[in-house]
Amino acid sequence: KGFIDGRVARLSAVIGRPGWSNSISYPFTGIFTQPLEGKDYEVPLPMDVPYPCSSLNTNVKCLVEMAGKVDGEALGHNRVVQLPAKTLTLQIILDAAKEVAEEEDVKFGNVTQATSDAGDTTVKEINVCPHVDYSKAQELGLPMDVDVKEIIRDYVNTYIKK
Repeated sequence: KGFIDGRVARLSAVIGRPGWSNSISYPFTGIFTQPLEGKDYEVPLPMDVPYPCSSLNTNVKCLVEMAGKVDGEALGHNRVVQLPAKTLTLQIILDAAKEVAEEEDVKFGNVTQATSDAGDTTVKEINVCPHVDYSKAQELGLPMDVDVKEIIRDYVNTYIKK
């Protein structure tokens, strides 16, 4: 009825946040956060599974814009906006993490593949839509930066090289 200017921002898996979690998306963060902290990491999922991943910093910028700068009329009838995400595999993330570690001169722990019944996570398999449509966010002019190397570099500069 137009009484409330409601807005919904959908976030994909946020990678690069500190700390350990038992969430379904943690392997996509743990594969670089743990080795960058000098710890070994056992990957509990296949390295070639595609998963839509987003950036913490870009999500925050998008949420601020969605809350105050985006015109409600521009949203139209469907008030849901998928925030930017990039489909990544664990192998893509691992390769990028090794590059960043070398560029930033940070020791990198060992990464090994665990069997699905091993490891310290309850995530044993993953079956999600590997791609998301964030064209509406792009049309609204929201920030689009979801570069895996920059996400990893930001993690290094914020949490490793404090």
